[in-house]
Amino acid sequence: MDFVLNNTGLRNYFPVILDQSHVEHGKPNPEIYLKTAQALALAPTQTIVFEDSLSGIEAAQRAGARVVGVTTTHTPAELKHCDLVIPDFTHLELESLAMVLRS
Repeated sequence: MDFVLNNTGLRNYFPVILDQSHVEHGKPNPEIYLKTAQALALAPTQTIVFEDSLSGIEAAQRAGARVVGVTTTHTPAELKHCDLVIPDFTHLELESLAMVLRS
C-alpha cells in the first residue's frame, strides 16, 4: 500500500489509511470498513468500497457500505450482488458513483 501511494503521487488524496494491522478480525468481518468510516467521521452508509474479493465485498456489505466490484479476480456475474461492477478503474465515471450513493 505504501509503495503504491508513494510512487503514484496519490497519498495526499487519502486522509485516512487503515490496513490489516488496524483490526483484530479479517474479512469477511466488517471491522476494517467500520473503523475506516469512523476515522473519516462518516456513517458506513455514506461510503463506497472498491473491492475485488468476495470476502471483501461481504465485509463491506455487512458494514453497510455501498460496494463497487472490480472484476480483476472474479467475473461480473460473480459480482452481481455489488451496487456497481467495473472492469478496472479506467472505466470509472463520477456519475456512476453518484448513482450508487443515491440508490
